[in-house]
Amino acid sequence: MQSRFDGLQQSHDKLCHGDFHPRNILVHPNGKHYVLDWGHATQGNSHAETARTYLMYLLENKKEEGEYYLNRFCELANIPRQHIEKWMRIVAAAHSLKATDAYMNIINNIVDVFEH
Repeated sequence: MQSRFDGLQQSHDKLCHGDFHPRNILVHPNGKHYVLDWGHATQGNSHAETARTYLMYLLENKKEEGEYYLNRFCELANIPRQHIEKWMRIVAAAHSLKATDAYMNIINNIVDVFEH
């Protein structure tokens, strides 16, 4: 019998930025992208970090960019999107502890949507 948390297990040996969100990406005039602010870098679960980054895109009202990021990550990592989606409720619930009222509607929608 499968648990709803199947797929959450992953080796935790990936380089994780720790605070990756749209404002930590610098786009150079030559078109190259650079990731800034590696002060919170750690070894961890890239699926959880990807779910958190996707949430940051949603909270910054950048759903289209978030969808691109999530789809591109899954493509490059060769993993199904559902593996990231399994982390969304957990990440959203954790983020709700420090979220402003303006963000709680988005977070509550994520918890409701990804519950089913």
